Amino acid sequence: MASEFLDEITMPTLFIVGGDNTQVELNREAYDQLPSEKELHVVEGAGHLFEDEGELEEVADVAADWLSGRYGERTCMISVTRTDSESSANSKWLGNSLMALSLRNNM
Repeated sequence: MASEFLDEITMPTLFIVGGDNTQVELNREAYDQLPSEKELHVVEGAGHLFEDEGELEEVADVAADWLSGRYGERTCMISVTRTDSESSANSKWLGNSLMALSLRNNM
């Protein structure tokens, strides 16, 4: 299980979780175990995929602010557009894009 490796993470970490996500307590427990610099942002009322109006945009805003504060304005602008049928795909795209962006800026 990933939790046994959390104490080895040294990179700054941003958790963005939905307040109504059934797994939010697991996210909080993981957050508490991290020894590295960390921040937790809860999107109140959001589920796992941030599907309701404004939720995914909040995720993008929080992530962009966190990344630009950490790595400077050069990181990128994050833009989120979606239709209801694209919600899951866009959530996955955003997560993958943020991970790639973070990795690219640490090289």
